[in-house]
Amino acid sequence: MVFKMTRINVAIIDTNQEFISRLTRYLDSSKDILVVSTVTKKSQALKLPEIYDIDIMLIDINLGEKGCEGISVANEIVTSYFQKPKLIMLTNYNDEELVRKSFIAGAVYYILKSNYKMLPVIIRQIHNNDFPIESVIRDYADLMKDKILKSKFLLSDSEIAIYKLAEKGGKKSKIIEDLYISESTYKKHVNSILKKIKSAKNIRQAVEKFKEYFVAYKS
Repeated sequence: MVFKMTRINVAIIDTNQEFISRLTRYLDSSKDILVVSTVTKKSQALKLPEIYDIDIMLIDINLGEKGCEGISVANEIVTSYFQKPKLIMLTNYNDEELVRKSFIAGAVYYILKSNYKMLPVIIRQIHNNDFPIESVIRDYADLMKDKILKSKFLLSDSEIAIYKLAEKGGKKSKIIEDLYISESTYKKHVNSILKKIKSAKNIRQAVEKFKEYFVAYKS
């Protein structure tokens, strides 16, 4: 007897077509995950549960020209459909208020786009109702770290995104690729970081200075 594998149906809602293409290829490489639809607009997203049998929806928080329409999409889907897909919010930057609003709207998780390679595991765990709360707590702690970077060092969201990837050992080319930015934009943000951390001569030294502060902050 041959058993047919049941695939997890996923829809992607994002304004960045390049990111959609990359994420679709990556998810479809998993035998148990199938991207059934990708859309770029709120009006399209709200119709998806009527057209497809969707298990998981990946929604860009900053959907739409004005941004933050992703939260509105999440809320309308949760309140409009009896058989609701589970919602994961996608974002380029950690923002405590947006994440809080996402959970209130009905999302079960959020993830940085630069960490998209973690999605197959997260999708399986959420689909199987086997998602460990420890990971949510860890991610929330990471969010608090970003809050310190903003309040203490006055870094912008873009600068924090670069810092976080540099902290993980990311090289310039990899950071540019993961954040979908140009080399000139990367240099502009790095120069801004170095101006705020005057004793640092490059991004690696800035990371070490940040780490020294966090060690002292936690103790």
